[in-house]
Amino acid sequence: GQFRGDAVYNFWQDETNVRGVLRRTSLESYTAELTPGSERRAAIEWETILDLDALAKAENENWVYKGSVCLAPAYTRCLLRLSRGGSDASVYREFDMTTKAFVDGGFVMPQSKAGVSWVDENTLLVGTNWGEDTLTSSGYPRQTRLWKRGQALENATLIYEGAEADV
Repeated sequence: GQFRGDAVYNFWQDETNVRGVLRRTSLESYTAELTPGSERRAAIEWETILDLDALAKAENENWVYKGSVCLAPAYTRCLLRLSRGGSDASVYREFDMTTKAFVDGGFVMPQSKAGVSWVDENTLLVGTNWGEDTLTSSGYPRQTRLWKRGQALENATLIYEGAEADV
C-alpha cells in the first residue's frame, strides 16, 4: 500500500477484478492487520475508490491503471494515469478521492508519454508531447511547462527544455 495522509491506498487485482480496483483503508484498520495477536488480523476494511472494470465497461475503453499522482498534504485530488491496453502512453485525469469521481472540468491530459507533478491545487508541472521538436529521440517529453487550471494545455508556460538526445 501507499501511505497518504491518514489512509493507506492499494491497487488490487484478482479473478473477480481483472482490471482491478483502487481502494483505501484507515491507518487503524491497516495497522491492526499487522499487529501480532490482533483479532482483526485478516480483516482489513477496504473501501473501493474506483473499479477499473466498471470504468472500462462504462467508457468502452481497455483501461489499464498505471498509478496516480496526488496533491499533498490532503491527498484528496489525484491525477489518475490510465493507459489504453497497457501501452507506455497514458491519459491523466483529475480524480476527487473524497467524492470518488473524476473532476468535472478538471485537468485532463491526452494520451502521450507524459509526466506530471502538482505545484498546488490549480497548477501542474507537465512534460508531454507539445508538438513538433518537443520530444527526445526516444519519444519522451523534453519540455516541462507550467499549466494553470482553466488554461488550454497548449498555452502552458515553458520553464525547462532539454536536448533531443536526452533520454
